[in-house]
Amino acid sequence: MLAALHSLYYLDKTHDYLTQQRNIRRSIEEYLRLDECGFLPASWHGKRVERKFERLGLIIPLAFAVLVVQAICVYLIWAIQ
Repeated sequence: MLAALHSLYYLDKTHDYLTQQRNIRRSIEEYLRLDECGFLPASWHGKRVERKFERLGLIIPLAFAVLVVQAICVYLIWAIQ
């Protein structure tokens, strides 16, 4: 159980770190004016990536997978004894 909580905590922290890195990249792209050169969509100008980005499509399924694997491990250990 503790391993599952640990895994979920670090999954969330990694998502926060990646969101921060995406916003840094967006700032650099705006500084270099890549949206004006046609390399990036103009609609991205001035927008920031929010923490909820890819939460339903990626983070929640990964968290569910972590919990399922942990539950199977606990069951196997209990069944073997």
